[in-house]
Amino acid sequence: MVNMEISRTNNLEDQKQKIIQFIRMRGPNITMRVSNYLRVDSLITSAFLSDLLSDKALKMSSMKVGNSPIYLIPGQENQLENFSQYLPGKEREAFEI
Repeated sequence: MVNMEISRTNNLEDQKQKIIQFIRMRGPNITMRVSNYLRVDSLITSAFLSDLLSDKALKMSSMKVGNSPIYLIPGQENQLENFSQYLPGKEREAFEI
């Protein structure tokens, strides 16, 4: 029983490390893309992302793609401009200026 718990804990940590590695390589990202990469349900991915936010391993932008926030590793803030096409009209105009 203890071995199963250790194995499960290691698997959870492996998944979180995969998320960090994915965002480090691909830049800021949304839940659905991370979910597709991991090949797990988006609800499970959301739980992993929430955990990583609590651990301060990730940050969450106030900018959204649809209803999904953008997750990034601290230091990737300048890469958020890649999502400027998703800004609403007035905010996009201000960004472009």
